[in-house]
Amino acid sequence: MENMRSIHKFKEICFSILAFLILTFFILTVPSYASKSKSNKKKYTGSFLNIRFTTSKLNKNKISGKNGAAQVVIVSSANTNNSSQDNKVFIKKIKPKKHETAKKTAVVADASIKQLNSSGGLAVSGLLAKKGDFSNYQKNMTHIFPMIINKEIIHYIHYYQTTGRDFFKYALSRSERYIPMIKKIFKKIGLPNDLAYLAMVESGFSPTAYSYAGASGMWQFIPSTGRLFGLTMNWWVDERRNPVESTYAAAKYLKDLFNKFGSWYLAAAAYNSGELTIERALSVDPGGNFWSISQNKPYLLPGQTRRYVPKIIAAAIIAKDPANFGFHNINYQKPIKFKQVKVPYSVSLYDLAKCIDVSEYELQKMNPELLRNVTPPDDPEFMLNIPASDYGKFLKNFKNLKRYTTNQPVIKYTAYSRPANNTVYTVEPGDTLMGIASKYGVPLSTIERYNGLNGYSILKVGEKITIPGINTANTNYAANTSGSNTVYTVEPGDTLMGIASKYGVSLSTIERYNGLNGYSILKVGEKITIPGRNNANTNYAANNSGS
Repeated sequence: MENMRSIHKFKEICFSILAFLILTFFILTVPSYASKSKSNKKKYTGSFLNIRFTTSKLNKNKISGKNGAAQVVIVSSANTNNSSQDNKVFIKKIKPKKHETAKKTAVVADASIKQLNSSGGLAVSGLLAKKGDFSNYQKNMTHIFPMIINKEIIHYIHYYQTTGRDFFKYALSRSERYIPMIKKIFKKIGLPNDLAYLAMVESGFSPTAYSYAGASGMWQFIPSTGRLFGLTMNWWVDERRNPVESTYAAAKYLKDLFNKFGSWYLAAAAYNSGELTIERALSVDPGGNFWSISQNKPYLLPGQTRRYVPKIIAAAIIAKDPANFGFHNINYQKPIKFKQVKVPYSVSLYDLAKCIDVSEYELQKMNPELLRNVTPPDDPEFMLNIPASDYGKFLKNFKNLKRYTTNQPVIKYTAYSRPANNTVYTVEPGDTLMGIASKYGVPLSTIERYNGLNGYSILKVGEKITIPGINTANTNYAANTSGSNTVYTVEPGDTLMGIASKYGVSLSTIERYNGLNGYSILKVGEKITIPGRNNANTNYAANNSGS
């Protein structure tokens, strides 16, 4: 006992010494670390990209001054050649002057305007309707996707710089392949340029992107919405994957949503979550905007939608000047320069590629909507994208191309045609759909589809079930039931496998004929029908009768 006490006492002393050492180390190191980090804090003396905004009352919970007054926020990103860790977003709060009042839209400071506009970044960003046209800012609000700053947007700027960096860099490199085309279509329909980055958030500018919810293409249309805006989806083509057609559809959809809600932020949110979601949220918060309904608790919007708009704004801010946010040496893909030609009948992409001396892969990449590597046989107005430089070569050689012959299977019979050689089965006590299907050798799915049933359907005694393709007048089942079968009475120790072996019949046949399966339990005295076996004419019966 004394030895045990000595050991425990020794352990207590050791733990006390260890705790003292850890506490001493913490006290000595933390102040020095704090002073070191403070002394090593970097000062950025280079040029900055400054965007100045006045925040509104709606943002007072995010960045607010006294008594909810608006204040000016400058977002600065150092324009240095250091790594992304040195390119962070800083917020500088400035008290508003007397003549500055809270506004719902962003106001760009004069000093920052000169810097941004000299590089052309502001004029082409969609922030302004015309180059240098600041007086018409309010007048052209329908063509502007307002750039504001709050904690959510700063969070996603940082996210794209760190966790989402690989995705953003790849999406950014692919963006230049489609951005010129998107801006051209947006200008035609009347959308702000910055909404192009909605496609970056949706798919990373990938025409072949496909989601678990069945959404496809660069703009992630689900089938029903795609058809609503004129996109064709069939065995041959899926125009949700067509960059041009899907962009027109997305632009029309977004414009409709803007006309309905009066805000590009709400239009983008409705694009993500559906119109009804936004309508329900606004019914709870009448007169609210995206930021008010997204910050409401309990939440009125799904989490994905609350993050959606900040992601678009953050992506647009970085994409205007990626080097300022640590994205250097981006290998931008070249913009697609194509011309559309009509292909009125089915031709393989291989032959079309040979026609203009390009690879089949290159032509497929320009026409990702083609699902079978051929143009559709039943669309005389189908437009194929080809390199603009090869238009003359196409006109010269296309007339010599052979039509692609489709080898589609000819459907001669379906269960829905209800042929005459059916039989009607009357449900008896204990019957199941699986048992009936096994008895007649018909797939369970066929019986379910033909009778409008499913796995949750409950059979009622006396209910009529149609067995397609089975006629009791001319089937083996009817013949078997007419006298060529034998009935076996289950005895103690019997198993289905043993009975099947005894009569030389496969186990599956006995199970199917009697509506049994591998989990069925035989009871002594139960009657089992052996199809095709008769005690009067089988060796098994002879053997059992006296040998």
